[in-house]
Amino acid sequence: LEFIRVLFRPLPMHKTTPKRHPPPLPRLLRLIRAKQYLFTMSVANIKPGEMIEVHMRYQEKLPYDDGEFRFVFPMVAPDAYDNSETPSSSSSSSSSSDSRKLNDVSINVNVKPGVAIHPPRSLVHDVTITNKKDDSEGEIYNVQLNKKDKYPNRDFVLAYSVVDRGVSPMVYLQRQAGRDGTFLLVLNPPDTETLGSGERAPADIVFVLDRSASMRGGSLEQARNALKYLLEGLAPTDGVQVLTFDHEVESFDNQKEFSDATPAILGNINTYLEKITPRGGTELELAIYAAHTSVVQRKGREKAICLITDAAIADHTRAFALCDDIVKQEHTRLYVLGVGASVDRLLVSKLASKGQGVSEVLLPGEHDIPATCKRFRKRLMEGGPLITNIQLKWQGQSFSAHSVYPSPLPSLFSGQPLQIFGRFSAPVDVTPGAATLKTQLTIP
Repeated sequence: LEFIRVLFRPLPMHKTTPKRHPPPLPRLLRLIRAKQYLFTMSVANIKPGEMIEVHMRYQEKLPYDDGEFRFVFPMVAPDAYDNSETPSSSSSSSSSSDSRKLNDVSINVNVKPGVAIHPPRSLVHDVTITNKKDDSEGEIYNVQLNKKDKYPNRDFVLAYSVVDRGVSPMVYLQRQAGRDGTFLLVLNPPDTETLGSGERAPADIVFVLDRSASMRGGSLEQARNALKYLLEGLAPTDGVQVLTFDHEVESFDNQKEFSDATPAILGNINTYLEKITPRGGTELELAIYAAHTSVVQRKGREKAICLITDAAIADHTRAFALCDDIVKQEHTRLYVLGVGASVDRLLVSKLASKGQGVSEVLLPGEHDIPATCKRFRKRLMEGGPLITNIQLKWQGQSFSAHSVYPSPLPSLFSGQPLQIFGRFSAPVDVTPGAATLKTQLTIP
């Protein structure tokens, strides 16, 4: 989130104005950032019966993945389990996807891309889409939420793809006179369809399924179906282990080692998955630790930890620390598939990023479940990162960069652009906008 501006104004009231009235008190508005993804807004000094209309304006960068831009408007706040206390079978997370007690919502989105795009589509809501052409702004699409989807019980997700998907690497530079400048370097790898499928080396994968109480209301069933789809992509030469967790962690075979993904083993896993039900607390760190340390990595094999969860926890610190331990172990990565109406998108994304893997999010009623799972499975099993251990080098002694983010640079996966931000100093003036900059990507 880059910028927030809040405006408010009183709505006109149809009532007689008294001849004498005290001077109005100044209206006060307070915007509090309760969490990294949650804001609370309060307005004071409202007269009895007065209506106040509040406008909030913000800017954000739309994520780009596998040829599509996605706009996500959150309408459900995660109900997080307090994982800072000692795990207990009596602890539980309460999360409900039924938000009918809240006010109804209306959504109207104008898409002005500035370039030729395919018509936008809604992933989880019923919408009406119209378009018109403007001489100055090109084609504009209008997306309206249909009235039958007026309950705020899941996030609103709008996706669109650009007609010309062959985007070249670009560098954007900007600087004010007498100050260090800022830069954005964007690398766009080919999408998964362009790369196609090829042979891959056998891999060992630990699937970690969240079965805690917050997965009630259809989330566990969705997660179970997604896991079954991922298992179908395994070859007999791959290794597999399945862990489920709430306040405890257990494996499908009560073992701490990989089994070859034969039809018999996969059948046993599917039988086990059908028996599990939601219960207990969401001890996410306990599950990640067990997958990382208890299931021993086999020599000469890539090990992947695939976490399927709604990420409904309050304390993120220990989970991030475990991700740091995972990437220290050679040939081990963490992949995260978020599920549920109130999935913590921020935590899902950061866990995968810190674990040098990728993430996806499935929402209840999503129209693109097969496509989403297919893309995630390809990156988990077949593709993996295209480039690892990326290093950025600047040509010329007069140009120096600092405050580079992210650091270290993540791996480059198919269809997911790598965006590098930072500041620079140079003895020449830089014109705001696009510029060419020589870079070198070192691949060991």
